[in-house]
Amino acid sequence: MSDFTYDAAGLVSLGLDEIAALEGRTFSGPWFELDDRDRDAFAAATWLDQVYPDPPPPEFGNDVVEGFLTLGLLDALWNQVMRFDRESTYTMNYGLDRVRFVSPVRVGQRLRLELQVRQVSRRPDGLVVRLGCQIAIDGQDRPGLVADWLLIVRPRGGDRYHTGDEGDCGV
Repeated sequence: MSDFTYDAAGLVSLGLDEIAALEGRTFSGPWFELDDRDRDAFAAATWLDQVYPDPPPPEFGNDVVEGFLTLGLLDALWNQVMRFDRESTYTMNYGLDRVRFVSPVRVGQRLRLELQVRQVSRRPDGLVVRLGCQIAIDGQDRPGLVADWLLIVRPRGGDRYHTGDEGDCGV
């Protein structure tokens, strides 16, 4: 990846015109683990601790991590791999396709984000970037999660983002 610019944190930092060069590239983030505090904080923040006050069924075990916690980590994990230049662009979630919780994720397992830039499409106000994401589990063939994540990347200084009659995103 020596043809890319790195920011002070050592992450790929790209301007709007450089993003298309990422298409087809694969990136991996650092390994990390979730602990009981992470799982419990998520349950409290999303009220799952109120909806499911009893222990999980024995088939799940006491160490299963909620799938939506795993999904919710994508943004933070992606920012550990690369960043689009924050002075010249801004990025917004556009949606998710093909989200699947393939294997249980358990407290204490080593996990990491692996992603492929599947498609970069131009639109009148910027780009749509399709990232093929998976949360890999160390020592397992099957990931914990797979998803296609769509991002809109726009230049700073343009019109404010709005929803509604924006037309086809080209994806």
